[in-house]
Amino acid sequence: VKVFFMEDVQKLGLDKTLQLAKQQVSQDTQAYGLSIDIDAIDPAYAPGVGSPEKNGLNGKALVESLAKMNFSDNFLGLEIAELNSDKDENHKTAQLAMALIHATLK
Repeated sequence: VKVFFMEDVQKLGLDKTLQLAKQQVSQDTQAYGLSIDIDAIDPAYAPGVGSPEKNGLNGKALVESLAKMNFSDNFLGLEIAELNSDKDENHKTAQLAMALIHATLK
């Protein structure tokens, strides 16, 4: 399994990194899913998480990148992990999670 680090995202860009990840997990398999660990997103966009990651992913850019992707017929599901509503500020993280779901399952 190929692991993509923040350095990869910075070097390749978010769109390209997501395309490479999708390409890897969707070939030679009957089905695949996507798990988004929301605490990888910068706390400016997602304050309501278990382990905030300063200098994390740009939440808006992630929504935009996911909206551009074409998920194939063998895409089975989406998981949003690490959302902590007790730490959320004005439902900011919950709204981002909904935007991620909408962008992916459009």
